[in-house]
Amino acid sequence: MKNQVLKLTVLLALALTLIASSAAFAEYDSKKLDTNYALALAYIGREDYDKAMTYLDACLKDCDENSAPEVYADVHLKIACVYTIRQDYEKALTELDEAIRVKPDLSEAYLVKTQVHSDLGEYESAAAALQQYIDLTGDKSLYEVKAEIYSAVGNVDKALESYKLFAQNSSENDLEAAYKTAIYDMDKGLYENAVKEFAACLKDKTYGPSSIYNTGVCYMRLEDYEKALEFLTQVTDQDFDGVKYNIGVCSMLLDKIEDAIAAFTASYDKESYQADALYNRAVCYVSQEDFANAITDFTAYLDTMKAQKVDALNAEAQKTAEAEGKKAVTVKAEDVEAVVDLATYYRGVCYLSIGDNADAIADFTACINSGLAVTDSQFNRGLAALQAGDAELAKADFTECVNNEYNKEASMFYRSFALLGLGDTQGAIDDLTACIEAGYDLGQSYYQRAQVYMVLGEEDKYIEDLENSLNY
Repeated sequence: MKNQVLKLTVLLALALTLIASSAAFAEYDSKKLDTNYALALAYIGREDYDKAMTYLDACLKDCDENSAPEVYADVHLKIACVYTIRQDYEKALTELDEAIRVKPDLSEAYLVKTQVHSDLGEYESAAAALQQYIDLTGDKSLYEVKAEIYSAVGNVDKALESYKLFAQNSSENDLEAAYKTAIYDMDKGLYENAVKEFAACLKDKTYGPSSIYNTGVCYMRLEDYEKALEFLTQVTDQDFDGVKYNIGVCSMLLDKIEDAIAAFTASYDKESYQADALYNRAVCYVSQEDFANAITDFTAYLDTMKAQKVDALNAEAQKTAEAEGKKAVTVKAEDVEAVVDLATYYRGVCYLSIGDNADAIADFTACINSGLAVTDSQFNRGLAALQAGDAELAKADFTECVNNEYNKEASMFYRSFALLGLGDTQGAIDDLTACIEAGYDLGQSYYQRAQVYMVLGEEDKYIEDLENSLNY
């Protein structure tokens, strides 16, 4: 988390402190001090910190804590800001302590201290410094930042306490404060807390619909899908992008497949979750063994993902071209490789299930080449190759599976078919014998070995294995 929390604080501190003009020093009647200070501000504005420090050091030669305490403290604050920007935190803290010693109510010094401690990962100290700033200025909007500090250190209770103070002081009423707190809880993964906070807003005209929707989402995160549906179905008439998709997810996980398909269809038609809706609807079709519709949806999903890839490449090309002052070269869909992800694998399974072995082999090959579900794809490609009559490919794939200890007995069983097709009867017998010894599907293993013995003309072994197959 280092350097992530409060990354704008130094800029804010500078904005607060650089507004001072040389007129502020008129009462000290020091033209030289006035000039040095003005030049320091100018160079800070230009981010030329070496020159800024030169003039700030010069300022300290023309004032001290007795003759001009406010100016003296302010100059030390400016020096601290420069050290903070340079990440020289030890020197920054020394300068801040000096500024605060002379002018304890110099609020901006505490803001910069907050930044320094935050950058150092000293979040408790950062929170304490920020609280001093809040106390001095009354700026309670920074309780939101304080909440982030405590969140960074993992102090959930103090983070929530601080955010509630922010919500209470930045809201017009208690309902708005409760809603803001609920959203904060939700963003932080505190779903049970969020549900409790949203409960106060459910019947409100302003916050009710979104509170109902978000409560449903929280229950999804808590894996209480029945409860989630109870809330999500209340706001299907509202303009919430994703409500139908979420209903589909909950229904699918509750094995309400027809409801899920209907919800994903509605989401695809009206929401921005088109690719995800297609993918999940395809999964639902697979669970119903409706492989044809599943193939259609997986294909549409992969086409959508490819189109998004083309759009992203064109956007990047346009950005690069603008930076170089050139005309962008349009990336065409036909020049972009197909997207390969789990949809490709599952589509291959669907093709295999309906006997479309050529397309199944193509999908499993794409997965293997992409390093995706490699062993699963090799096993299934072996099955497709076996059914397509490609005994060499089947043998190679099942051998890889055996070597990788993946579905070893099943792989040997199916490899025996390939070996038999290639005329390697001894290899087939060896595989089937290993299956029998391992106790794998004994009825089928004995029966298949009997077929090999029949090919070899070994009638006694053929009959013996057939008889043994009847025992299982």
